[in-house]
Amino acid sequence: PIQRSQHEHYVIYKLLKGIHSVTSQLSSQELKQISTITTIETWDRGQIIFGHNGFYLILTGSVKPHIRETLKEDQKVSTIAAGGSFGSFGSVNALDGDAIIQCVLTLETCEILKISCFGCLKLKKDILAQDCAVKMTLIQSCQLYLRWPKLSINHLADGTHLKTFPANQVFFPHCRWLAYHITTVLYQRDGERDPRSEMRLESETVLVKEGEICPFVVFIGHGECNILQDVGSLMKPMDKKDCKIKFVVVGKLGPKQSFGEVSILLDRPSPCTIITATEVHGGIIQAESLKELDAVTTSLILQTAQPICGKLSKEEVMKEFLTQERMKKWELEKKKILSDSVFYNGVHPGSGKWTFNRGPQRVTGEIKTST
Repeated sequence: PIQRSQHEHYVIYKLLKGIHSVTSQLSSQELKQISTITTIETWDRGQIIFGHNGFYLILTGSVKPHIRETLKEDQKVSTIAAGGSFGSFGSVNALDGDAIIQCVLTLETCEILKISCFGCLKLKKDILAQDCAVKMTLIQSCQLYLRWPKLSINHLADGTHLKTFPANQVFFPHCRWLAYHITTVLYQRDGERDPRSEMRLESETVLVKEGEICPFVVFIGHGECNILQDVGSLMKPMDKKDCKIKFVVVGKLGPKQSFGEVSILLDRPSPCTIITATEVHGGIIQAESLKELDAVTTSLILQTAQPICGKLSKEEVMKEFLTQERMKKWELEKKKILSDSVFYNGVHPGSGKWTFNRGPQRVTGEIKTST
């Protein structure tokens, strides 16, 4: 394996990825790493192979299963041809001395790909250790957890799952899984709809919603989220499938920040809706896992965690909403004035009535000679 190139490792990875008996036992991350420790062995005809110390995949040739004690051919099992496998990724323990350990006899010259069970177990431990280290670094990088003891960080990391949220994903913090089509429509100051400021967010999984308890804690590693509050006075009911809601941005969440702890532990509804402004990479702890933590870790969370934001009054929300709408209207007006000035009388930068041939230039100055 050490002498193989990256391309050869990739070829083995693609081969293993197409074997159901392999993909059903290994994750994608484990499969990529396993391809770097596999070996290819050549066995002559009539040799016996014991499969108790690894997983074997037949590339060429065929084998016949045998019983360990008598090493006699098992007539009840058919021949294992190319593409078949035997053995296991973990160690096999014989029970009562009568257990059958996988053992085969080669019927012809065979090429067999072997994955050592000891190497596989070591690799899985390394992957778990790396995954735990990433989770601990993610949690400890958050401002509220900088001074936490390592033991408590370990408890949080054990229940953390790494996750990536796409942009414009709605986090509805206390919510069950809903399939709403949420249309956010911004309005001008006079109450008329501004078609240029319409944004449609379609999501089948609603995660965090104002007025409900967060379903999980989120630790943000990379990306940004917008904190929104709905403008209740501008809400209008629609049909049963769609719900039209107007939001105002009241804050932002970025890297090294977290949310959801207070809402879950105190059963306190979220005062706002959270939506990803960009793609967010981070970790989550489900509400059930958070509530199962020991009393010491729970008390530490309540002492250090802070609510996402305070609930604004209707007057404050409306004032902020109108301010943002005026700024947006001014940006649109400024862009329109600039566009009208630049494109005055149909003049467009980079174009004109003259056309130029951008092909290769002809060589001039050549003298033709007659023969």
